[in-house]
Amino acid sequence: MKKLAQLSIANRAVITLLCIVVLGAGVFAASKLKQELFPDLTMPAGSISVSYPGATGEAVEREVAEPIETALRGIPGVTNVSSTSQTNSAQIEVEWEYGRNATDMESQIRQAVARTEAQLPDNAESDVIMGGMDDFPVVVMSVASDHDPSVLAQRLDEQVVPDLQDLPGVRTVQVSGQRAKQIEITARPDDVDRHEVDLAQVPELFEGKLNPVPAGNLSTKQGRLNVQVGDTLKTPEDIAALQLQSPDGPVRLGDIADVELVDAPATSYSRVNGREALSLMVIKTPDANTVQVANSVTDALPALANDIGGNTVFTDVFNQAPYIEDSIDNLATDGILGLIMAITIILVFLWSGRSTIITGVSIPLSLLIAVVALFVGDHTLNLLTLSALTISVGRVVDDSIVVIENINRHRGLTPLKDFGPDVITRAVGEVGTAVASSTLITVAVFLPIGFVGGETGELFRPFALTSMVALLGSLLVALVVVPVLSYWFLRPTNKELAAETARAAEARRSADTDDLASQQAEKPSRMQRAYLPALKWSLRHRWVTLALATFIFLGTMMSAGLLRTEFMGDTGENTIMVNQTLPEGTTLEETDSHARDMEAILAEEPEIKTYQSSIGGQMDQYGGGGENNVTYSLTLQDDADAEEISQRLRQKFEDAPDSGEFMISAGGSATGSQDISVGINGTEIEDLETATNRITAKLEKIEGLDDIRSDFSEAETLLQVEVDEDAAAKRGMSQASIGTAVNEAIQGTTLGDITTDHGSTEVLLRSREPITKAEELENLELPVTEKQTADARQEITDEVERRQDEMSNEEEAKAEEEMREQEQELQDSRAELQQQLNEARSQLSEARRAEQQGPQLPAGGMGPGMEGMGGSPVGQMEESVTQLEEQLEELDDQMAALDEQRSEAAEQRARSEEIEELSEQAEEVKGDPAKVSDVGKVVEAKTPASITRMNGSRTITITATPTGDDLGALNAEVQQALASTDLPPGVKTGTGGVTAEQDEAFEELWLAMGVAIAMVYIIMVATFRSVLQPLLLLISVPFAGTGVIGILLVTDTALGLPAMIGLLMLIGIVVTNAIVLIDLINTYRSRGSSLDDAVIHGARLRLRPIIMTALATIMGLAPMASGLTGQSIFISQSLALVVIGGLISSTLLTLILVPVLYHLLESRILKRAERKQAKRDEALREDDDPGSLADVGLADEAEPEGTTSTGRRRRWFARRK
Repeated sequence: MKKLAQLSIANRAVITLLCIVVLGAGVFAASKLKQELFPDLTMPAGSISVSYPGATGEAVEREVAEPIETALRGIPGVTNVSSTSQTNSAQIEVEWEYGRNATDMESQIRQAVARTEAQLPDNAESDVIMGGMDDFPVVVMSVASDHDPSVLAQRLDEQVVPDLQDLPGVRTVQVSGQRAKQIEITARPDDVDRHEVDLAQVPELFEGKLNPVPAGNLSTKQGRLNVQVGDTLKTPEDIAALQLQSPDGPVRLGDIADVELVDAPATSYSRVNGREALSLMVIKTPDANTVQVANSVTDALPALANDIGGNTVFTDVFNQAPYIEDSIDNLATDGILGLIMAITIILVFLWSGRSTIITGVSIPLSLLIAVVALFVGDHTLNLLTLSALTISVGRVVDDSIVVIENINRHRGLTPLKDFGPDVITRAVGEVGTAVASSTLITVAVFLPIGFVGGETGELFRPFALTSMVALLGSLLVALVVVPVLSYWFLRPTNKELAAETARAAEARRSADTDDLASQQAEKPSRMQRAYLPALKWSLRHRWVTLALATFIFLGTMMSAGLLRTEFMGDTGENTIMVNQTLPEGTTLEETDSHARDMEAILAEEPEIKTYQSSIGGQMDQYGGGGENNVTYSLTLQDDADAEEISQRLRQKFEDAPDSGEFMISAGGSATGSQDISVGINGTEIEDLETATNRITAKLEKIEGLDDIRSDFSEAETLLQVEVDEDAAAKRGMSQASIGTAVNEAIQGTTLGDITTDHGSTEVLLRSREPITKAEELENLELPVTEKQTADARQEITDEVERRQDEMSNEEEAKAEEEMREQEQELQDSRAELQQQLNEARSQLSEARRAEQQGPQLPAGGMGPGMEGMGGSPVGQMEESVTQLEEQLEELDDQMAALDEQRSEAAEQRARSEEIEELSEQAEEVKGDPAKVSDVGKVVEAKTPASITRMNGSRTITITATPTGDDLGALNAEVQQALASTDLPPGVKTGTGGVTAEQDEAFEELWLAMGVAIAMVYIIMVATFRSVLQPLLLLISVPFAGTGVIGILLVTDTALGLPAMIGLLMLIGIVVTNAIVLIDLINTYRSRGSSLDDAVIHGARLRLRPIIMTALATIMGLAPMASGLTGQSIFISQSLALVVIGGLISSTLLTLILVPVLYHLLESRILKRAERKQAKRDEALREDDDPGSLADVGLADEAEPEGTTSTGRRRRWFARRK
């Protein structure tokens, strides 16, 4: 260290230039550092959001969540997979080990989800969502206007979004909350049947027109141009112009269906201060400054509001910039105040403006070195890194104080005219090793934070890095810059040389300024005179001192149980989040009505500046809860008490009728939710419900827990189509096909999205007008299946066969034979009658001739048929002829009838031919559609509204919001409540949430402290070259806890994560001053001083630097510990208090207990060494032959300096060294 000081003084100009470079680089880096709220947290988690329209929670779990969960659990490094399934959607969360590459994990997750797509329903759509702090919006605004929402949304998209995206650092701007547009294709069944068009063509035709087809490139006069075939669909008219195939040729889609651009069904509403509003979300680029981006967006809004018109108002719902700026400004104020107070302490003690300036220079130089390191390491200026810089204000001056104090002391012991590089380098060399060791020890305690996992490690690693670099910078400044500045500014002036008095003459009489007597002969200062009596009394009453210290230690340790514990504490933001959950089954309109009632309550609160209401919305990675959920975001006035307002609102909300359940959280947390959660695992839903009810009843009895709720939801009512499997099977239907048909009738079929003037627009195909009422469901006609068509065709075929069977060939031949026989008989009868008629006519003619000649009979007698006739023969014969003629006519009629039968038979044969033709046409026949009532019945049923799973098993989570200020005590009561609950067999419980995070963080930090202590011990062993003396200092470390516990109890401050970091820092701080003290005592002893003199004078001479460094650190932290600046105290205040309390006790420890312990240990070692020496001396005196001494070479060693204790001490200490 002495040579380093000599080198720096010899190269003063180079050191000066380096300091200027550091100052310039530090200022430049500070101006370029990104300002953020927290370090970039890349959480080892992702989520998969799945939309499954029309599905119940159980269906979503079975068909969507389970396959995806199984795929995700197979990814190496995945630790937890959980899912929440509810009607229409599922949210799957996946967590993996810290340290794994987020990009690789995202790729594996996407591949796993892609592999499950074949198992998922056709209308299920998944979206993998990943991201860190850079994907979190920097500004979220609500936009209210007198314009119609659709007009406002269009103007935002056309005017606001482009202008904001042109701002530096803005990555994307998203507008949400607008009523989406969709294109509906509703078929007209009559036209479809008339044109005989199959609607199954539409999806394929639509898909083919989504994108033009690239077709290479060709040479033209303008050069080679790309060729593409077709164009994209852009308007409803383009869709209506699509050509479908029909038997009569192409048919336009618009000729058989109505194609319209309509409003999509509302899924959510948003209002600001009671006015309908849209949301505007701004996301920055990863390398952009959050504060600059947020401020530039805010500055641009007034002009944009004027451009939009319509009394448009932009209202901040979330804006990181003001809080970041306030926190940074307040921490900077704390740092400046701490700097002033620390320098004031140095000035008071040194009473030298020049020495104060030299020492004070180390603060900005050290901090700027740390700022440069942050810039080079691509870190941000956030609450953690700035807290580290602020806390370092008091600590980085310690090394320079020790060095400048020793230089000043040597300057006082040296003639002023002889003061120069030699004196400075001797002074630096005297304390250099101790200063370096103490600083390295302080730095070493931060190294284990690098191995702390989880969110704690992610948050505090930049804090540790900043502190380490600042401390190392302070060591470099103390050993390199301070000597140079001392050479320039501490050289005596002519006035000082002339005024030099007897002190200088006395000093000149000392041949060596390092002479022990000259240093110990210094006149004690007033402070030293006050300190020495206490020190000497303690050394005379060592055991009493140790007993008192032990009593104080045990007393404070026993009171440690009174300490409150927390995780990170409240950030103090003036916001309140309220979540309202109404009973399952509540419609969006009913939820909106309840929300307006709650808004009326909020409007009555004067301390609420703005309130935003988000009603409904699908569950996503940021929350959401369906149609029965409302989220209120409240921004309070600057001086409002968030906790008091929360309690008041809770009471008002609970008094409102039928208002459902509320969850209210005030302020914010650095690590997310501050809720305590209890997980209940099991297989049977009934057992889980029983356990939930029992545990909830226990938790409700715990004071300090509020908003106790569980994600177990009562079963919701739904309309269920109970399918008659036999009836469905007979028609070729299944439960899936019936469900698809019902879904299409209610929601339509999604064809895809096209880009229109309204942005990305969904296109739906409906085969009919959608059904909207429950009573329409039973009468819904289902699509005709192939089996129905086949059955219809078979029925026709069977009828043909039946008719053909009736007209068999045998019957036909028999009928023909009978007709021939009848015809023959008729012909024979006619021939006989004709013959008789002819004979009768002949006889009649003869009879008439005979009558004219005379009455006589013909020779043959009477003709046929005339026997028995009375009257004249002629008359009888005439009558006979007439009868024969009539009989002949009857035969002719019978023969005509027979001919008619022949004609009918011919017609029958023609009908048979028609039947044959009909059977040939049967293939074109379609079945008649069946109704839902033909294949099932519609009933009301119960189903779980949502189902949560954790690592493959169903889980119910009970969540409670702590309202007390002792998280540890609440956790203990929760554990006791769980242990005393009688759970059903197979049901297991476990705690999570903030308590689990706290337990994990505390466990890792306790382990880090153990590692830090081991590292401190190794460095001290290397420094002192002793095993026992470092143990002596480590034994004193726990005693520093007395100050920590005391100050936390006195200030009623909880022991949280920042306080634990303060404890870790104390491990290094406690031993720092002790190292400097012990090093000087060892130096005196190595020069022959007795143990008592070395301890007393070493402690006396180190009193001032120890008090100075302690007070400088304490005063540097005092502004942070006081919490006067308000913002960011949730991190800095408890940390500063712990360091201050521990520093107070450790300073007393260093000045009183360490000398006592050192004296006790070394006196025992000396006594043991003296006893051994006495035995050796006695053995020498008992030797009768003095000459033997010469023979063995011991004669010269007998008494080289006599037997004085001083000589023995010098030789013993030289051997130890």
